[in-house]
Amino acid sequence: MTNTENTNTISRQDIELTDAERATLQYYLQLKAEESETEERLKTVQPDVLELLSRTKGGNLDYGEFQFQSKIRRTYEYSADIVDTAKALKEAKHREEKNGTAREIKSTLFVAVTVLRADERTV
Repeated sequence: MTNTENTNTISRQDIELTDAERATLQYYLQLKAEESETEERLKTVQPDVLELLSRTKGGNLDYGEFQFQSKIRRTYEYSADIVDTAKALKEAKHREEKNGTAREIKSTLFVAVTVLRADERTV
């Protein structure tokens, strides 16, 4: 059985897919794969761009309608007091979400795609 045949079968949802729906799912998977590949290629070329930006004043370079900027993202390690406070706050937020005290102000619907384990697959 080919990979394409495997992805055309929906078992847990008990629905039949049209050819157009199958094509939509395949196209989505293709785009996700391309997205991952593009991210990897960007990681590969980023050092070259950063080196170029390091030769400019202020780490900025105008190129056509774009401006390239060299930015720094910092990560910090905090004292035990701060870590404990953050943990307590996170737990308090979780409690309020569960007991209904917290008010939901936004929800975002999105697609999550995971690879099924062999023992979960029906085909």
